[in-house]
Amino acid sequence: MAATALSDLIVTVFWFPRSAWESIPSPDIPRMPFTPQPGNKDNKETHSNPNQTKTMKTQQGFTLIELMIVVGIIGILAAIAIPAYQDSVLKSRREDAKSVLLGLANAMERHFTLTNSYCDAANNGGVAVAGCGAGTEDTGPAAIFATPAETARFYTITISAVTATVYTLSAVPTGAQTGDGCGTLSVTQTGAKAATGALANCW
Repeated sequence: MAATALSDLIVTVFWFPRSAWESIPSPDIPRMPFTPQPGNKDNKETHSNPNQTKTMKTQQGFTLIELMIVVGIIGILAAIAIPAYQDSVLKSRREDAKSVLLGLANAMERHFTLTNSYCDAANNGGVAVAGCGAGTEDTGPAAIFATPAETARFYTITISAVTATVYTLSAVPTGAQTGDGCGTLSVTQTGAKAATGALANCW
């Protein structure tokens, strides 16, 4: 009996008309939306998880608040670092000028040793001081000492006052150095040092 039923089933499957099979409705199975994937050369249909795609999109880039925080931090650092850097540059140039003044002071002492006077130590652009030596160049840029070109860009080094036994040398800030709070630096034959600016400890 069972063998007869199995035989009838086999005959039915193999000899059932194709048109009858096609007339049987297929179950309504929902299909996932087609999403082209990078690297899919054949552009075959693949399916992605909508929840996974949404999660990946929300993790890309920065939020506006995060960008504003970064910009604020950069602004604070710049407000601190830039003035500190500028002060450091001014101080470095000032140190150069002080070194040049002391070098010129040594040159003045050598000049005094040779001539027994501090007069006549300026170059051809100098100004004569009455009763100070035989030359006409007593004050102004020195002829007995060469100011380095880098220092000359930011300071004018001169013999600002002189007699046979007294002198004052000055470094006047120019150009980008005019903002230096120490102002004009000076030194005398006694080694006394001064500055016209409001800053303390300029020497």
